[in-house]
Amino acid sequence: MSDPSVGYHLEFFCRTDDVARVISDAIASFQGDAGFTRRRGRALAYVKDAATVSLLLANMGATRALLRIEEHRALRQTKNSIRRTVNSEAANAARAAASAARQQEAARRVLASANTRPLSSAVREAARLRIAHPSRTLAELARAARPPITKAAMANRMRLLERLSKR
Repeated sequence: MSDPSVGYHLEFFCRTDDVARVISDAIASFQGDAGFTRRRGRALAYVKDAATVSLLLANMGATRALLRIEEHRALRQTKNSIRRTVNSEAANAARAAASAARQQEAARRVLASANTRPLSSAVREAARLRIAHPSRTLAELARAARPPITKAAMANRMRLLERLSKR
């Protein structure tokens, strides 16, 4: 068996090709994915996926090896889950920051040109809130509005600000 921290690989060296094929077929009867090859002139039956390696170790009574491989599998799954969560959070934060910066710039442009075009008090308030609080979420801005509004309403006002700034 290979080191589980590197990968999952279990090999059975055999005296003949026929014995290696019998072992490979026996593993396949457990719904395992087994292979057959030759290395250095010797027949070899092997398994490469973690689930089949675990199943074989359990059926062989190799509990220490099974516990070791399962420990590494659990650790690897936990690390991968943490990485996915961190990557997702980082991407969301970057997207939110980019949106907030774009909205803030739009709000500045619209307020600067407010003398030439009329703005509703609601849109003016949304613009002022975004400029004053660039790092707040839409939900937080919506709660800060007077009277408080929904996140969807604040999002609509931000979209309107962006459209107005492009004119």
